[in-house]
Amino acid sequence: MMTRDVPRLRAQLAELNARIEQVRAAEMGDAIERCRAIIDEFDLTAFDLGFVKVQSIPSPTRVTRTFKGRMRVRAPIPPKYRDPATGVTWSGRGRTPRWITDDDDRDSYLIRSA
Repeated sequence: MMTRDVPRLRAQLAELNARIEQVRAAEMGDAIERCRAIIDEFDLTAFDLGFVKVQSIPSPTRVTRTFKGRMRVRAPIPPKYRDPATGVTWSGRGRTPRWITDDDDRDSYLIRSA
């Protein structure tokens, strides 16, 4: 008697799974609409909802360590030179970019204020 029940129960399970998917698909649009309304109402972010672990907020300043280990905040440096071919800029600090060769006159790359 058990051998006849198993195929019948599996067929019923398949029918129920198909019905569950139909009902779920029909109700999903309404559920998404309600979620969006709540998110808009409370100005929720992905961080608030736990979808991302770290919330990154861009900072206009850079924090560096001094010689004695103290933290120092540096303001961003405006670009001083621009590559006319690509538009890439350089502040004039740090390593010289490849687009400025030793033979070039740096004045030709200077960004002139209007």
